[in-house]
Amino acid sequence: MFYRIIFVLIILILIIMVFFVKIKIVIEYRKGGQNDHFEVAFFVLKKRFGYKKNKSTEEKDGILTDYKKLIKNIEKSRNFYQKNKEIIMKILNYIKCRIYVERLEFKAVIGTGDASSAAILAGVAWSLAGILFSILHSFTNVKNKKVEIRPDFTGKKFNVELYCIFKVKIVYIIVIGLMILKHLIKAKVGFTNVKRSIAVYK
Repeated sequence: MFYRIIFVLIILILIIMVFFVKIKIVIEYRKGGQNDHFEVAFFVLKKRFGYKKNKSTEEKDGILTDYKKLIKNIEKSRNFYQKNKEIIMKILNYIKCRIYVERLEFKAVIGTGDASSAAILAGVAWSLAGILFSILHSFTNVKNKKVEIRPDFTGKKFNVELYCIFKVKIVYIIVIGLMILKHLIKAKVGFTNVKRSIAVYK
């Protein structure tokens, strides 16, 4: 009986230790011309787990297509935020000062073929980046940050590079996962109740 208690205590201690271990997460994204590279790596107890995706597409409408995709993605992100604003704000408030950003680099080169429009777009991009990074600073600590956005007056171009390293405890990830799970269950139950209400009146 005594040895069983010791064994259970050791297991509990190990579980608690694992919960409070920090995970290092590295995110890398590069877009140059028609080539996209996305990679995310997790480092836990000196073990590496990751996901990598490379995409290459044939050039059709060039830079115009890239900007259209960018606008479309911004619109999708805005709609997603509006739809899930409650849970997003809960997560952001929870992770406030719980995530440590070790390194953050963002570079963008914008060229439209017209010097004036390229300069205007670069200025708009700087403004948006300033807003996003100020929001980021309000939620976490950023040790090393480098931002570079510049216009290209030589031709049509849209290159983006993002490199980010941050650390977070496993227990925080578990809590966030439970928050999302609760939100999904709540949304599903609400949708089911609506369907039942509609069925009653049919």
